[in-house]
Amino acid sequence: VFARPFGAVGRLARTNAARNPRRTAATAFALTLGLMLVSVIAVFGASAKASVNTLVDTGVKSEFMLMGPQMMGVPAGAETAAAGVPGVTEAVGVYGVQAKFGDDNEFGAAMSGPVGNVLSLDITAGAEQLAGDEMLVSVDTAAKRGVQVGSTVPLTNRDGDTVETTVAGIFEDNQVVGPWVLSADMLDRFVPAAARAPMVVLLNTADGSDPETVRAGLEDATKQFVVVQVLDREQFKGQQAAQIDTLLAVLYGLLALAVVIAILGIVNTLALSVVERRREIGMLRAVGMQRAQVRRTIYLESLLIAVFGAVIGLVLGLVFGWGFVRTLADQGLGETTVPWGQVLAMLVGSGVVGVLAALWPGVRAAKTPPLEAIADM
Repeated sequence: VFARPFGAVGRLARTNAARNPRRTAATAFALTLGLMLVSVIAVFGASAKASVNTLVDTGVKSEFMLMGPQMMGVPAGAETAAAGVPGVTEAVGVYGVQAKFGDDNEFGAAMSGPVGNVLSLDITAGAEQLAGDEMLVSVDTAAKRGVQVGSTVPLTNRDGDTVETTVAGIFEDNQVVGPWVLSADMLDRFVPAAARAPMVVLLNTADGSDPETVRAGLEDATKQFVVVQVLDREQFKGQQAAQIDTLLAVLYGLLALAVVIAILGIVNTLALSVVERRREIGMLRAVGMQRAQVRRTIYLESLLIAVFGAVIGLVLGLVFGWGFVRTLADQGLGETTVPWGQVLAMLVGSGVVGVLAALWPGVRAAKTPPLEAIADM
């Protein structure tokens, strides 16, 4: 496909690339390995962003949310301050809860208000609203623990006290809240007031309220807490995407070394090939092949090797990336997305890299003196 438009020069380049298949394959393998890893990471990153977007779009009802630094949460008092802003009808904090469920330590959630008002949980059995000592459990947790609606579940808090809870409902697995959700009445039993900091505060607004006015009120009410961010749904998705991009940038930086090594390998292979074919190149020059045609032959040969390695690497990377995302489906990666634009860019970039890698060997081959090369025969 790549060689055909160039006629005899293209056929010669293709023949040269296939002449030593072992060396050609070994040269292309470095690029194959590098692009395979890059495409796996690309599929993972695109799928993670798509999963977050789907989770927010389908699982969160609130128009605004308060966020704090990772591992710190929203400072105490910000939830109460936000609840008093005109236009805000409800502020519900989502608190991380650690408890011993059976023999295992698990992390679930506790809500400071009605869970159904701010989150869309797909209830498969029982009721969604919680009160008193009630809790909700996910389908996976219910099957794993052998519990059902009405079951009594003993949970052990961090102080070692056992708290009897009743399963009020079962919901489809949801990464926002984790394996189970406790009622607001149970929050004091598991999260001491001194250590109480919600992971996020979800805010509902009155119908017809102006979003910009409400945002301004929220920012003014929470400015004393400094680290609190007021985000709408799109900003929250963008923030999560930025965190994913930061992680991917580090991985791409490391994998760039593999691509550099691949480029050096192509340069080395072509330089060695030019030396081995010195007499052949001299003969071609003697029968009328121009220097530009010699260079073009080397460029095309390098392009074929680079694209050969890139195509195999991308195909393998997409397959492994799909499998990797499917393996992590129960960890929240519910969407499998292929970044086709990035894949195409990598394929085109590989062709460009192939041509660039052939510049020096191509110039060296074009400068081969035909008479001296033939005289060496």
